[in-house]
Order: sequence, then structure tokens, then C-alpha cells
Amino acid sequence: MTVTCFVQSWIALCCSYGYALHLTVQMCFPAVCAELMQAQTDALSMLVHEQLLVEQDDNTRFDLTRLARYIRARPPLRKAWRLLPPGLKLPLAMMSMCTTTLIVVIQSTHLYD
Repeated sequence: MTVTCFVQSWIALCCSYGYALHLTVQMCFPAVCAELMQAQTDALSMLVHEQLLVEQDDNTRFDLTRLARYIRARPPLRKAWRLLPPGLKLPLAMMSMCTTTLIVVIQSTHLYD
């Protein structure tokens, strides 16, 4: 009887840890994607500027200059819920917002004691 109880509690513990890991990955995945997108944009900008240094044709230089200006003028900026900027600070901001909400809920439950 105690062995089955131990196995059941061990399975429940593994399931809860697996679920916590799943939620953590879901929360961090958009931040990692945003950082990868920003890194690709920086690499593209660097490639365009390097090509501008070696290009001899005036029409191609003009097109590359326009592309460089476009990349600089419209960087890939996005916000979650128009509040949280994605990046590696997103998980920390989400945890901060959840903690603040939990504190407010706990404090408001004491009003009815």
C-alpha cells in the first residue's frame, strides 16, 4: 500500500514539475524569438552597410542606402498587450506583473475578514 502511494505521489510531483517547465517554456519562447528576430535585423543591417562600402554602381548604392534607412527607421518593435516589450526581460516583467496581481488579490481578501 505504501509503495503505490509513494509511486502515485512521485508521478504527481513529476507531472506538476513537467507542467511548470511547460509554462516556463511558453512564457520564455516569445522573448527568445524576439531576440532572434532582432539579431537577424542587426545582421542584415551590418550586411547592407558592408555592401555599401564595396559597391561601385550608383544605382545599387542608392538602393542599398534606401534599404539601410528603412531598416533604421522601422526596427522590429512589438509589445505584448501594448504594455510589455518582448525581449529577454519579458519573463521577468511577466513574473513581476503576476506577483503584483497576487499581492493585490491577497490584500483585498482581508477586507472581508
